[in-house]
Amino acid sequence: MADWSILGGILFFSQLAKGGTNSLWLIGVQTFGDILVFVLSIKYGIGGMLKRDIFALLAAFGGLVIWYFTKEGSYALFIAIFIDAVGAMLTIIKSFEQPGTESVFAWSLTSLGGLLAIFAVGKLDFVLLAFPIYIFVMSLVIVFSALYSQRKLI
Repeated sequence: MADWSILGGILFFSQLAKGGTNSLWLIGVQTFGDILVFVLSIKYGIGGMLKRDIFALLAAFGGLVIWYFTKEGSYALFIAIFIDAVGAMLTIIKSFEQPGTESVFAWSLTSLGGLLAIFAVGKLDFVLLAFPIYIFVMSLVIVFSALYSQRKLI
């Protein structure tokens, strides 16, 4: 969760740098939730720092370096979306391997938040729309994979 918290911060500030306004709510609330889960996982969580976590943190740092030198927030945004997608794919795999571990309700709300954020952007701008569209679609895929894996148990 530490890596998703950092990625959320990168996504938030790169969208802000590109002129995002109302669409920042989705990223801000999601990042706050990731930070909250990260803090709670320190006391109640299982596991430690995996190679994929270290990779995600290094890649996020690389995105920040690219952003710093290019002064172009969209590079950091798309790198962060890619890294987030890797984590989401791991979540999809986990939902198949451990049915019932992903909250269909929570992921449905996240997908709905992405859909609403698409409309909150207010203008047709690919950079500002990229993250809300990604969140809407990826969260929906997680919902369907969780439902499918739970259905296999019946």
